[in-house]
Amino acid sequence: MSSSLLNNELDLAFAQLDQGPKTAKKPKTGSISNSLGPQRHGIKKRMKKLNSKKKVKSSSLALKWKFADPSKYKAVDLTDSCLEVLAKLDQQTKVSSKKLIEHHQKQKRQLPIDEVEKKSKLDEEEGTVFTDADFERLEKEYFLNSKSATPVGDD
Repeated sequence: MSSSLLNNELDLAFAQLDQGPKTAKKPKTGSISNSLGPQRHGIKKRMKKLNSKKKVKSSSLALKWKFADPSKYKAVDLTDSCLEVLAKLDQQTKVSSKKLIEHHQKQKRQLPIDEVEKKSKLDEEEGTVFTDADFERLEKEYFLNSKSATPVGDD
């Protein structure tokens, strides 16, 4: 039972103990709006509250379960055929958990840095197809009026 139903039953039981068994109800005189009092503010809400108290809310009445009768239907066991189909599907693809873990670690930046990746582009010596004479000729052609810079660190 829900706590609200239990509380309602307990309230009724205590009321019967205090007043004795209810034998007759008082006949109501006048309309419901007269019993609400002289205040005219909020009458609609009070009327809704009174009407909602009259309705019995029962969850057991609202839910009606209808289960299929197992004796009427002959069940066919398809478990083995389903397992065979699942086995075929499993053979089609290979799941590598190593790739999943590696991807996750890359996103979290937790992978160890390899020696190959440690080398920067500046550390590698790259060759050039131009000679020193080509560079001097380029400087004279395009940088005629600029002053030559003194090399830093060479004393």
